[in-house]
Amino acid sequence: MKTCKFGGGPLANAAQIAKVLEIIRADKERRCIVVSAPGIASPTDQKITDLLYTLVNPPCETTRREAAATIISRYQAIINGLGLKIAFRLWFNEAIESLKHIKADRRKDFLASRGEYWMAQILAEALGYRFVDATSFVVFDGNGIFDLNESKKWARATSLKRKLAEAEGIVVPGFYGTSIRYGGVITFPRDGSDISGAAVAFCIDADIYENWKDVSGVMMADPRIVENPRKIDALTFPELRELAYMGAKVLHDEAILPARMGNIPINVRNTNEPDDKGTLISCKIDNDTRVPGSLIGIAGKKGFSVIRLEKAGMNNEVGFLRSTCQIMENHGINVEHVPGGIDTLSVIVANKDFEASRKSVIEKIGLACKPDLITVEVMALICVAIHDMVETPGVAARLCQSLSNAKINIRMINQGASAISIIIGVNEKDYEEAVRAIYKDFTS
Repeated sequence: MKTCKFGGGPLANAAQIAKVLEIIRADKERRCIVVSAPGIASPTDQKITDLLYTLVNPPCETTRREAAATIISRYQAIINGLGLKIAFRLWFNEAIESLKHIKADRRKDFLASRGEYWMAQILAEALGYRFVDATSFVVFDGNGIFDLNESKKWARATSLKRKLAEAEGIVVPGFYGTSIRYGGVITFPRDGSDISGAAVAFCIDADIYENWKDVSGVMMADPRIVENPRKIDALTFPELRELAYMGAKVLHDEAILPARMGNIPINVRNTNEPDDKGTLISCKIDNDTRVPGSLIGIAGKKGFSVIRLEKAGMNNEVGFLRSTCQIMENHGINVEHVPGGIDTLSVIVANKDFEASRKSVIEKIGLACKPDLITVEVMALICVAIHDMVETPGVAARLCQSLSNAKINIRMINQGASAISIIIGVNEKDYEEAVRAIYKDFTS
């Protein structure tokens, strides 16, 4: 039994969806399908989800009408191209009419979810599969956090597996579920359809989760930075999570958890090259032929702030780190890394979380911890995942030499307890060149 998730690119227009239909029909085990909303079909297109968000609070009536017209036109073109008899405008009008019965603060999630809702119904009609709404079993708790175990209970209570057994197959819209608190639609974060795809696989006890995109798997580096990077044939769940969290955007990092809990391998595939085996992610790589010390992958991103604290005798002051992290927690700021020395501590946070409360955070750290000096710098972080790094001497030295040869200064280096990767901090202006230098050195 396979759960197949198709992203926005493969569902962007009728021509792409025809490839999706062919892929599904080529394997009788592909009977549980999860879909995104249509993505970008051409450089002039907008994502359907972005257009739906525009409808919530449009800057003017003209913008609202244009967004609505584009949505209707895109979906009707898909329907006509697939030879289906569906009057999409009626579906659209029903959704707009439903807003009258939904609280104002819940309308955004409801409208955003309609992209996947409509796409799932269209694909179900084209395949002759049964449509199953995600709100029947994908559950978010009272705090708006996706609850995997509760979703599994709801799937059992609603006989999801029996519905699948009785039908040719099922199609489930991704990206949203039901809120226990509100009783209505609630969405995952943007790009969260990958998470819901993995959740559906977990709920039906799938043997494999195929995630179909418009790329042939996970690459060793960002192809926008490194020209023609090599594809990674196989990864473990921890390796992919490290890379995905640090910016490898082929798969949402939270999509890994349901698959890992259910011991369900993930296979990232390309709808435009269906014969390519893509990248297989699993608990353990069988017959691993990778050489110890070889590069698994590189990922990273800009936009981190380093709050550097200096204080004589810091190492003897009980609670210094706790007090600093408590201030971050009180401001809703996630701490990414905390490298330090005897009398120094660096707290690394994402700019997007830090900037809004920067002044308050610095003042409260000053009052609570009384450091001799507080400085804030901006840098980029690069995650370098190395196979069997903990048993391979000289990996850190090689990384440092790679950047030294490229005349790039290392601002911070941190090896986590997982021993899968090393995190390197560099100036933002050096980020792309640093990635290229490391990739070249470890693959040549």
